[in-house]
Amino acid sequence: MDLETKQNVFNNLKPTQPMNWSLSKKILFRLLFSYLFLYTMSIQFVLSDWLDSLWESLTLWFGNQVLVLSEPLVYNETGSGDSTYDYILNLLMVIIAVVVATIWSLLDRKRENYQKLLDYLVILVRYYLAYQMIQYGFAKVFCLQFPEPSLHRLQQPLGEYSPMGLAWAFVGYSKGFEILTGSLELLGGTLLLFRRIQTLGALVTFVVMSNVVALNFFYDIPVKLLSSQLTLMCLFLMLMDRRRLINVFFKNQTAEPLEIRPVFTKKKWRIAKNVVKWQVIPVFIGYTIYIMFGYRAEMAAWFKGCPTCGDYTVTSFVHGNLVEEQKKECDQWQSIQVWDEQNLSVETYCDDNIDFEYIVYPDSNQLILNYPERSRKFIFDYSFEAEKGIRFNGRWRKQNLRVICDELKAEDFPLMQGEFRWINEFPDNR
Repeated sequence: MDLETKQNVFNNLKPTQPMNWSLSKKILFRLLFSYLFLYTMSIQFVLSDWLDSLWESLTLWFGNQVLVLSEPLVYNETGSGDSTYDYILNLLMVIIAVVVATIWSLLDRKRENYQKLLDYLVILVRYYLAYQMIQYGFAKVFCLQFPEPSLHRLQQPLGEYSPMGLAWAFVGYSKGFEILTGSLELLGGTLLLFRRIQTLGALVTFVVMSNVVALNFFYDIPVKLLSSQLTLMCLFLMLMDRRRLINVFFKNQTAEPLEIRPVFTKKKWRIAKNVVKWQVIPVFIGYTIYIMFGYRAEMAAWFKGCPTCGDYTVTSFVHGNLVEEQKKECDQWQSIQVWDEQNLSVETYCDDNIDFEYIVYPDSNQLILNYPERSRKFIFDYSFEAEKGIRFNGRWRKQNLRVICDELKAEDFPLMQGEFRWINEFPDNR
């Protein structure tokens, strides 16, 4: 055996991690472990529902009593993950992590390394990422996160879209594109469930999440905090395998086999871990699919249970002496949106929206519009024909009113008539 071969054998026998960590590395690990543990256990994960009330109380106290903000800090379910509350919550986690890491460093100064605890942290981050990717992936595969542009959205001028509204319409328009992106998220999440291919899972998830982060930042979608931290977690997992990645992608060298250290040394605990894992994963995936089917069924039942729901364009409007052929005036109705079985909105030509609560009496063909803002009610005689429209007559603001509305359909819009074509003689860029 020549000297070079002996040296290679000796290198392969060396442990991949030094037994003695430097002081700076131990301090950095304590801080990282404390923060990631707090974050993964508190933000959209297994224990988050149980801890939400505790974090809410701590965050509100910290914001109002310690930071003393110019406006009182409150917690509202707005759908935004980038509210003032969320930033203060993350700041509070960082502060707690620093305090924990400091106390930990003072009490545990003689420990040589935290290799075993690092292995547990990698497992925690892997499963947290997998959980997020599988949840979001299925939401896209079932076309629930980005629904098809609504009739109200299709009628809205492009210049009135918000950046987020534009992104939602762009992705939601194409079910194929949404399903593809969701499938890639599912792929990354699934790969992360297995230690032998966790680096591949981290790479796939990093690429997918980088695109998500770009959308969130450049289209002002308020999930910047969560998506950024998920991307950083992917980087953390990739750093655990940085030497092999550098050899393959930058040095054009062969990567040594990945060292797989068992989580548990005793055989009975390894068997128990595998049994639990292969029970929990199928149950989680099956339950997620069940939930997604449930959401789709609820949406279908909602549309089926409200035959009048939809968007209507006013084709005839006669109010006293004002008729539709005359110049458009502010009081003239332009469209009607029936949101559900109790609420509808009227849009005028001055872009004013009038919100009503309504009650329908089919036996007497009467429609009552309740105007809560002014505590007034209006009674109309109406007729409704499915897939055609609504016609009603009555009194409105002390004058007779006759309105004829035609129901709008998504297929009436050129955007929704587009189809995939292999051959395009000219670009259809309208």
